[in-house]
Amino acid sequence: MYADNFTLQGYFQRIAYGGEARADLVTATALMGHHLQAIPFENPDIRAGME
Repeated sequence: MYADNFTLQGYFQRIAYGGEARADLVTATALMGHHLQAIPFENPDIRAGME
């Protein structure tokens, strides 16, 4: 992934993940858990008035 406004370490800080960046199931599961706890889900339909 490449973006001028994204760094992996910045993302890890945002979601409070202190582990290593590994391409395995254990890391993916941990990242998903941290992401779900740190970044709220917003349903775009509600914002668009399509409740």
